[in-house]
Amino acid sequence: MKINHVVRIVPVAFALLVGISGASMAMSLKLPNPAELSGKWQLSLKGKAGDACKLNLNTEVPQVTGDMACAVQWLHDRPDGWFPTPDGLAFTDKDGNRLIHLNRMDAQTYEARLPSGEVLILGRLAD
Repeated sequence: MKINHVVRIVPVAFALLVGISGASMAMSLKLPNPAELSGKWQLSLKGKAGDACKLNLNTEVPQVTGDMACAVQWLHDRPDGWFPTPDGLAFTDKDGNRLIHLNRMDAQTYEARLPSGEVLILGRLAD
């Protein structure tokens, strides 16, 4: 095989591999049904579970209810709504603006790093 054939084949093979891996990665991210995430949750700082807020994610609107004064201390605004994302979930304010995005760590735990560097944890509570 001549060198000019190799030079032409390598970029094509690389582009093909990148395209395949990107497509399979996108297919692995599934948008959860809001009903899967509705229920009782606890919001706390990592390592400080004693200062936890009890929250309810409701699917009707969808809205967040529970200990709002506690949640505001970390979010700096009241979380009125929420929505699932392929890699987690987000809380929104009363105008629908995103307050924070929490990354899915497992089926029961979501995390976000706050500007202070602390890690905010949202964990599912038993119903």
